[in-house]
Amino acid sequence: MTAGMDIALLEWRRPPRPRETSGGYASRLAALNGMQLWDLAFAYGLSAQAINAGSDTAVRVVAKFAGLDDDQERAMALATPRLRGRLDAEL
Repeated sequence: MTAGMDIALLEWRRPPRPRETSGGYASRLAALNGMQLWDLAFAYGLSAQAINAGSDTAVRVVAKFAGLDDDQERAMALATPRLRGRLDAEL
């Protein structure tokens, strides 16, 4: 879904920690870049709720703006709990 999307890399990036969720990782990156998670999410057309809920699109966008490779993205996706059901469709 994010194929073909032009997503700018964050200026300051660090690799994710082992078993780090997308919400925890994005929050760390936001702080490293001098902003709140809410502001970082908004800058990339996301919501912090979508990142924390493990939305597939949100996890992919976090991986892209962090410059993660496929293995790192997959590991983060597996570590991130997923909100399923009615609310997931609203994110």
